[in-house]
Formats: sequence, C-alpha cells, structure tokens
Amino acid sequence: MLRPRSRVASIPLLVLLTLGVPVSLRGEEGKPQPLMAKGSLYTGRIGTKASPPPAERSCTEGEIAFLSGAFAKAAASFSRCARVASSFNRFHFHFWEALSRARIGEFGRARLLLAAIPPNLTRLYPLARFHLAEILLAEGKAARAILALHELIDTPGVPRCLLLTHLAEGYEMVGDPWKSAEYREQLRSCGVETTTFGSISDGHANHAAIPRDQGSTP
Repeated sequence: MLRPRSRVASIPLLVLLTLGVPVSLRGEEGKPQPLMAKGSLYTGRIGTKASPPPAERSCTEGEIAFLSGAFAKAAASFSRCARVASSFNRFHFHFWEALSRARIGEFGRARLLLAAIPPNLTRLYPLARFHLAEILLAEGKAARAILALHELIDTPGVPRCLLLTHLAEGYEMVGDPWKSAEYREQLRSCGVETTTFGSISDGHANHAAIPRDQGSTP
C-alpha cells in the first residue's frame, strides 16, 4: 500500500525535471515541466488520491512558480518550506529562495541566504559562491566580482562557460576590453552547457534539477 510522503519528504525540488540549458537575457522563458504523474503521488491507497501535506504542497508551488518566472511567489514558498525543514535540508530551500530573490533584485536578502550555506554542503557551497559573485556583478561591483570568479575557476560543480562569460563581462565593466576579449575567445570552445540553475541575471528560470548533497563532509 502506498503511503503519503512525510511532512517535508525527501525534498523533490525539481529533481523530477529534466536538465536544461541556461537561457539568454532575452531568451524565451523556460516552461514548467510536470512534477508528477497523475495519481502517482500523495495516494493513501491505490486508486485513491489524497491532498499533499500543506508544507509539501507549498514546496511544489515554489518549484512551479520558479520555473514559470514568478520569482516573488517562489521566494515566499521556499521560505515557508525552509521553516519546517530539517536543519540539513533547510539550506537547500534557502539556496532556491536566494536565487528567486536575486532575480527580483532583492540582492541583500539573497546574499545573506547564500553566505550562510556551509562548506560541508559540497555541492551547494561552490554554487552559492558563484551566485554571490553574480550578485556583485549585477550590483556593478565588477572588481570584487572578478576576484571572486577567479577563485572559482576549475572548481568542480561551477559551470566553466558561464564563469568565463561573467569574467568577460566583468573586465568589460572595469574598462579592460583586451582582457575581456581574451575570455570571450576562450568561450569559443564552449558548447551548449547544461547546468543546474542558469544565471541570476537571466530574468528567467531554466529547466533544472536542484543539486542535492547526500550528506555532510568533514
């Protein structure tokens, strides 16, 4: 007999979505993918559908809102999920709340959420640092963003092509077109890059799978 999932369950968080590519600043908005097959989840017994728990329903609403580009709604939903999640899983909700808030210009709140992600979350932590650098770039603090991005070059889990793109943008902003051209030349070797997020400057959500840490590391 199938059982309803627990209050916060295993945090589906887009894991059921197919991986996609980051969209450009003026690209088409990503379309939400179905999060569940009809009648397959939240069933009390075979053939009988039941409503998901309120907390879990809020998380699913956040996922759909994020993929639909309704980032303010997504941020509020992920914030509610974080309040009822375990201490370990809470950071995953904070991560996506931060990305949602960054996309609507709430950089201060997004920065606090990302900065609080601990290094022992070995998959989320480098992505959090990458998005912190993106926020610096979006705020016009190009010199600081460049330094932060250089520290992440060749870091596992950080998309190299997006990082090179931001370095090229950063050097252009600080008035070094030659260095910018150097990084743009490196981008010629980039193919289509599949990531788990996309850029906070996109203004859109891409089809994605949230990175999951299976456990903490020393």
